[in-house]
Amino acid sequence: MKKFVILLITVLASAFVLGCGGEPSAPEITEEPVQTQITEEPTQSMFDLAETLRAAHNGKTELSYASSSDDDPESELAYVCDIDYGKVKDFLMLFAADGSKSADEIVVIVLKDQADVKTAVDMLRTHVEKRKALYDAYEPALAKALNKAEVFSEGRCAVLIVSENAYDVRNAFMESIG
Repeated sequence: MKKFVILLITVLASAFVLGCGGEPSAPEITEEPVQTQITEEPTQSMFDLAETLRAAHNGKTELSYASSSDDDPESELAYVCDIDYGKVKDFLMLFAADGSKSADEIVVIVLKDQADVKTAVDMLRTHVEKRKALYDAYEPALAKALNKAEVFSEGRCAVLIVSENAYDVRNAFMESIG
């Protein structure tokens, strides 16, 4: 019986040493990118997106429309963003038809390359600062609206929103890309 117990202890000790002696296995890492629900750009045409954003704006101000489908889109875009037009895939602008009564403005610029988005956002911020300085000179009440301007990026889009309903406009934009 002693030999059996010694043999049993030896087998159990061997199993214990072999089972615990190796390196712990690391979790397997996959190289596949994580898929997100948000695309990099609006899923609808710029005209349809403009109508969606105009409805969300729901302001008293009549908004005029300009886009990359205009006759001279490069000069239209240069009003708000002086980025090399060759880097732009698409854009839309909604702006107060009478700039002496409202500072409202909505701009969406879709860039061809993600690397250019920060530059476009910085240019939109510069545009807001220039407009503030202009309105400070002749219509200080409108300059206050620009203090609430939202400039942000999402995917390959640079966006500017000046609206009393900026929250709704931003949500409408986010829904259009997700």
